[in-house]
Amino acid sequence: MLLGIDTSELESTIFLGEEDNILVKRLLPPAKASCTLLTALDELLGKSRKKMKEIGAVAISLGPGSFTGLRIGLSLAKSLAFSQEIPLVGIPTLECLATATPLEGIICPLLNGYRGCFYGGFFQKRGEVVIKVSPYFFSSSEEIFRRVESFAPQRVRLMFPRYIRQLWPDFEVKPANLDLFSERIDWEKTHLRLALRRIREGKLENLTTSTPIYLLPSVQK
Repeated sequence: MLLGIDTSELESTIFLGEEDNILVKRLLPPAKASCTLLTALDELLGKSRKKMKEIGAVAISLGPGSFTGLRIGLSLAKSLAFSQEIPLVGIPTLECLATATPLEGIICPLLNGYRGCFYGGFFQKRGEVVIKVSPYFFSSSEEIFRRVESFAPQRVRLMFPRYIRQLWPDFEVKPANLDLFSERIDWEKTHLRLALRRIREGKLENLTTSTPIYLLPSVQK
């Protein structure tokens, strides 16, 4: 059984899963991760009738995303992994979103930032193979449009998970090679699947040195 934690966005998510099955999950109130994560974990264990000792690994979203949220999530994940002596797996948030979409080709998942900017990155997706083809970025919608145009004539699918579509400004003119995708995706199952794959491949986080993916304006990684 695996514990999944995502605190990269305003609303955090925590879930328990086995193989390809999400047992229970909980969406936490906005900006409340620090005071609700442990309570939510207790609730998930109780609802699923599982015990803490049955958790075999912790999978944490590494970002990019909320600076405070990422720090809180990783701190808890490290503490649980250390105290229970179980593996810690890091999942880049944007890679997970790109993998979860049913689309193929050039995919650009976005997460809401602040001051009208978004976290994003460009990926080439073919089936289950997802390859990062640009640095992660923290940019305005206008700058993202310029990045999209640089891929022409290839089409780019701009992906708006969860509530992000409502925050994206409407434009009368957009790049000719841009498509918008804002349908619901099965994020938790993808997070679980990627985590299990990394465990099999031995790609685990170091409890001492692991850090989130932090981005600031005009910074790429």
